[in-house]
Order: sequence, then structure tokens, then C-alpha cells
Amino acid sequence: MSKSKLCFFIACLIWFLLLLIVPFILPGNTVNFGEKGRVGTNDFQNQTEKMSPVAGFVYSTGDSFCHQKASRSFFLNGNQSPYCSRCTGIFLGLMIGACIAVFRYIDFKWQYIVIGLLPIGIDGIGQMFGFWESTNIIRLITGMLAGILTGLAVAVIIQELCAYVSKH
Repeated sequence: MSKSKLCFFIACLIWFLLLLIVPFILPGNTVNFGEKGRVGTNDFQNQTEKMSPVAGFVYSTGDSFCHQKASRSFFLNGNQSPYCSRCTGIFLGLMIGACIAVFRYIDFKWQYIVIGLLPIGIDGIGQMFGFWESTNIIRLITGMLAGILTGLAVAVIIQELCAYVSKH
């Protein structure tokens, strides 16, 4: 078992647990960002600055990296989650992929990329062009598959870097 991969898993686990716990730290029914969020901007900074430091940090990262649209997010304790359902799935998958990598040597194959990315690609493109509107559960699942792939890929990079460093 690689200590580096274990550290990666622990970091992913802590982050995912924060995403689940933070809505419960805040008073119930106090976070709902509506439908106006955009990726890459701090649309809700005035709200996240009023939160506790931990909650504010987690929600502000969501504000920067996720659209945070209420209709595409889960609600916990009556509060909108810090990330949309697809991003939440990606973080869940990242944690699962990192966990798998702690206990198994990963021989990464191109088929993994197809299995991990094709569902999120099909769902995202179909939604973007108006062919269908996904549910939050579908978004969670497709995000999770992509996240597992990403977790495994990062673990392979860690494993190769550790092998390289130990040889030199």
C-alpha cells in the first residue's frame, strides 16, 4: 500500500465529507442560490462571506467552480449543497477511485476512459442541445463514473511518480 495514494484517498474522503456535512452546520433552509449561478465567477460571494469559515470556504469553492443552480443540486437540511449533483458525483467518484487505488495496483487501459467519460459526455451534450433534461440522480451517476476514472488516473500518476522517484 502506497502512503502517497493513501494520503490522496484521505484528502478526497475529507473533502467529500465536508460537502455532506457543511449544509448541516448552517441553519436549515438558509441556503438557496436559485438558478442564476455561473461557472468561473463568484456569484454568491455576498452570501458565502456571511457563513462560518469552513462553510464559507466550501460554498465559495463551489461558487467558483460550479454553476450551483438550485434545480440541479441536492438539498440537505433544507440547504442547497455546495456543488450541483454532477459535481457532487464527480467528488464521490474521485473518493471511490482513490479508495480502489489504495488497495489495488491500477493497470490503466483506454477502455476505462470510455467507460468513465462516455456517459457524462452523452448526458451533458444531450442536455446542452435540448434533447432531454437529466435528473439529479442521472447527473450524480454520470459524474461519479467520471470521478472514479479521474481518481484512478490520479492514482496511476502518483504510483508512477513514486516509482520514478524511488529509482532515481
